[in-house]
Amino acid sequence: MNYKAEIISDAGKKGACTIATNMAGRGTDIKIDETVRIAGGLAIVGSERHDARRIDRQLRGRSGRQGDPGSSKFYISLEDNLIRLFGASGERVAKVMESLKIPEGEAIEHSMISKTVESAQKKVEENNFGIRKRLIDYDDVMNQQREVIYTRRKHALSGERLRGELMEYVEELAENWYEEYHQESMNLKSAQAAIRANLLSELKLNENEFEAITSNEFIDKVVEASEEFYTRKEEMLSEDFMRQLEKVAVLQTIDEKWREHLRTMDDLKEGIHLRSYGQKDPLLEYKKEAYDIFVELLGEINKESVQFAFKFFPQVVERSQLESNRPKSSSAPVLRNTNVTKNLNFTHSDVTPSYLQEPTHLNVNNNERDSSSVTTFKRVDAKIGRNDLVTVRYSDGSVKQEKYKKVEKDVEAGNCFIV
Repeated sequence: MNYKAEIISDAGKKGACTIATNMAGRGTDIKIDETVRIAGGLAIVGSERHDARRIDRQLRGRSGRQGDPGSSKFYISLEDNLIRLFGASGERVAKVMESLKIPEGEAIEHSMISKTVESAQKKVEENNFGIRKRLIDYDDVMNQQREVIYTRRKHALSGERLRGELMEYVEELAENWYEEYHQESMNLKSAQAAIRANLLSELKLNENEFEAITSNEFIDKVVEASEEFYTRKEEMLSEDFMRQLEKVAVLQTIDEKWREHLRTMDDLKEGIHLRSYGQKDPLLEYKKEAYDIFVELLGEINKESVQFAFKFFPQVVERSQLESNRPKSSSAPVLRNTNVTKNLNFTHSDVTPSYLQEPTHLNVNNNERDSSSVTTFKRVDAKIGRNDLVTVRYSDGSVKQEKYKKVEKDVEAGNCFIV
């Protein structure tokens, strides 16, 4: 756009007549010749008045650069959109001209005309301000959602406590399954099928136990089964691989779901103004539906992140393990050519691999096992549930009371102990 600036900069030369839009060459310094200065300076002629007074003032300012002489004059018509749409007195002025039989095209210079134009410009500015303010109110809704998603994504990039968060998502899923399959339908098989399809884990309950089980007990059972499976998978694939897999699972799920969410919100915003015909505030309706959609989005992100982390297995491991039918702990698989910022595509199965199933389901010849080498361990201390309150003492002497799931990592790492 430099050629526009060059054209505008030459407007101050003697004999120059430059035709430009009111937005062309903004910020360009127009220097006038000495002969032009003596003749009266730069003359600005406007063919209409802009909707905003600010633009008109900028054009007037071109004629008086840093104290240079100059003049400005604007020509308008009573049929201009500014007067016709926003100037209430425009029709009145036209009727006065007709009654006085003023010839068409005659120039009229009167304070009433100037006041009419200024009044119309004020109405346009107020209307534009209202539109911008409304858009900001809509954008604030998306900004709040964007902050939540970006915070979760930044946390996933750092890779801290992703396993603990995935287990918290499992608790949410278990709570939903309890409400769906116990409170509403009392269907044990459907609950076991859902757990098997999403977590590749088995819920060991009979019909009587399932009918009498409480919500917290059901959640603990599901979390216990999922942690047992996840631990076996971690031992099989190595901790480093699982940390990388957790990061990819969360990042890819957030990216995919967020893109879909943005399209959904655009569709909602496009048609929400129609609610005004039903005597409803479109902004309030937009906020309400946007909140419901966002809560659903977070639930889908949690669920699909868990499915990805639990159900994905590298193909190289499945091949080697299916051939030998036993785990190989000597070599840990790695995700090759994996960039967490790309849209990765993975496939997974709903069936638990044979090498990660419980020992009772493995095809093992009992005659080959040495019964004398089998040692049975019996739990002495009472088992602590993930939601149970515990009191722990840290190495620095501080004592805290938290749910066990929040201090589980510190207890395992030896940073604190239960008192």
